[in-house]
Amino acid sequence: MVGPYDLGSPDSAIKLDSKLNEISGLQWISDSSIICIQDEKADVFYLNPETGKVHSKFDFGHNADFEGITHQDKRIYVLKSNGDIYISKNQNKAKSYDFKKDGPFDFEGLCMDSDNDRLLVACKDHGKKKKRDHIFVYSFSLTEKKYDSSPLFKISKEDVHPNFKPSAIAIHPQTKDIYILSSFSKTILVLTQDGIIKNNEQLNEYIFHQPEGITFTSDGTMYISNEKHDTYPTLLRFNPR
Repeated sequence: MVGPYDLGSPDSAIKLDSKLNEISGLQWISDSSIICIQDEKADVFYLNPETGKVHSKFDFGHNADFEGITHQDKRIYVLKSNGDIYISKNQNKAKSYDFKKDGPFDFEGLCMDSDNDRLLVACKDHGKKKKRDHIFVYSFSLTEKKYDSSPLFKISKEDVHPNFKPSAIAIHPQTKDIYILSSFSKTILVLTQDGIIKNNEQLNEYIFHQPEGITFTSDGTMYISNEKHDTYPTLLRFNPR
């Protein structure tokens, strides 16, 4: 068990449309909609969380390698793999804000931290190889529209999994714990708001063949998405126990 969830037994597992084979970001916005993004195209999809069907989409104007999505009010925030943040208001063309550190950084997780007026951005691979023995989470100020100069959290992989590479991040709406997925190591990590490890669990590779997205509803129901990998994309639901 991780928190109140039995990760070995999803309450539903929905096969998604092939247009979402590369689904790589997920965000619940209402009982009727989850938004998601996939690699390479600047399309935001709106899914019905009960059926997994796409009921609408819009193009925010930039094709690239996208890895995360979140929202607040009428703004949608999308993460590019190099750390750049794209912000689209009212489904208009997005404006981009650069991640300015040098080196081949690779990012794959984005979530809203509205209590602190910032985004949390999980780094899959640090730009410097000698620092890749740690997990880094950065923060992006929504007031200043820029990254903080230092990482918010730096966690040794020795305390989690040697191959842990973040693929998604989300904040639980009630406990405020931070959940981080690693598709590469098939692991889920739970941190306190202060970045202290609270839980760490290996995932069943049959259920989580390529977990790339995580989000919570307001009542704490958790959704996790899998990219296609060798089968097909799925949307998993876990009700709190």
